[in-house]
Amino acid sequence: MTSQRALLGNTKFITLVYYEVFNRIQDAITREKRMKKWKRQWKMELIEKVNPNWEDLYDSLST
Repeated sequence: MTSQRALLGNTKFITLVYYEVFNRIQDAITREKRMKKWKRQWKMELIEKVNPNWEDLYDSLST
């Protein structure tokens, strides 16, 4: 069984503050690769545009 630590690596995942939904996995992978090249400030601005209070969005995934 894979431990949670192995899945998350060094990431300290605490709260889901942003996500996007894609119909095709390849589109999601492409988007993730592009965003990894972004400056931190750009990523923060994207989050704040859709979730200005940085609320945990985990529960909204099931709705």
